[in-house]
Amino acid sequence: MSKNIDPRYDPVFQRGYEGGTAVPSKRQPASAVSAPAPSVGLPPPAAPVPAVGAPQPGGAFVGPAVTVEVLGDDPAPGARVRVVNPFIVLLWLFGPALVVGASWVAFQSFTEQNPGYISQEQMAVRQFFWVMSPAFVTAGLVIIGGLLFWHAAAFRRARNQRGIREG
Repeated sequence: MSKNIDPRYDPVFQRGYEGGTAVPSKRQPASAVSAPAPSVGLPPPAAPVPAVGAPQPGGAFVGPAVTVEVLGDDPAPGARVRVVNPFIVLLWLFGPALVVGASWVAFQSFTEQNPGYISQEQMAVRQFFWVMSPAFVTAGLVIIGGLLFWHAAAFRRARNQRGIREG
C-alpha cells in the first residue's frame, strides 16, 4: 500500500491503493452522526423579510419607497405625435445617393477609358471606381428594398394595432 493515502477518505477511491489493509478513516459512519437527517423535498425555512421602507436596527432602511404612476394604453388618442426615426431618414438619403452617385461615377469612368496619358494614381482611382461602382449601386438598391420592406412591416403593425384586420 502507498503512503500517499489520505486517511480522511476511503482508500479504495484514491490513487495508489493496492487493496488489502484498509487505512482507518477519521470520518464517522453515517449511523454515528447525531444530527437529524434533513427532510427531503422541503426547502429550509425562510427568514422573515422586512417590508420595504421599514426601519432596521441602526436607522438603515431596507429599500427606498418608490411611487409608480401607471398610465393607460393611450393617454390622449387625439394628441398622438408621429416620431420619425432619424436613422431611417438617413438611410432614405444614403440609399438613393449611392445609386445615383455610383451610377454617375461609373458612367464617367467608362466614357473616359482612354483620355491619353494619366498618372498611376489617377489610374488606380479610375480602376477603383470601375470595380466598386456596381457594388455601390447594388448596396443602394438593397438599402432601398430593405427600407420598403421595413415600411411595409411598420404599416402592417400599425394597422393591426388600430384594430383593422385583414380580410
